[in-house]
Amino acid sequence: MLVHGAFADASSWAPEVTRLHNLGYTVYAPANPLRSPSGDAAYIKSFLQTIDGPVVLVGHCYGGAVITQAAAGLRNVKALVYVAAFALDKGESAATALPADKYPGSQLTPDKWEVRKYPDPSAPGGTTDFGSLG
Repeated sequence: MLVHGAFADASSWAPEVTRLHNLGYTVYAPANPLRSPSGDAAYIKSFLQTIDGPVVLVGHCYGGAVITQAAAGLRNVKALVYVAAFALDKGESAATALPADKYPGSQLTPDKWEVRKYPDPSAPGGTTDFGSLG
């Protein structure tokens, strides 16, 4: 199962889906809602729970943070693959993983983001900070 990151949609995996299908694999590339890490992970987890058999879960960019949470506790997920993706530690966020002083000139550091509160019933306190490039 292939999970896209921010600034993309599921069609970004089209070449990989075609190659894997041609090799005989069943491939899923669901749309990642891009609403909040916890909400996106819950959606991807619900999709994973409909798949019988073993799953290799692949995430790109922000999708890496999503697959880490989505796979938690699922026995059918046999491997996580991070393709230029966030492989965050527990309690770490994309913002803490990209400090501006460590990556000078980067356009993806938190100081370049516009952050808004987004209602998210699955998040502690009922809201999630959602960032976009300002």
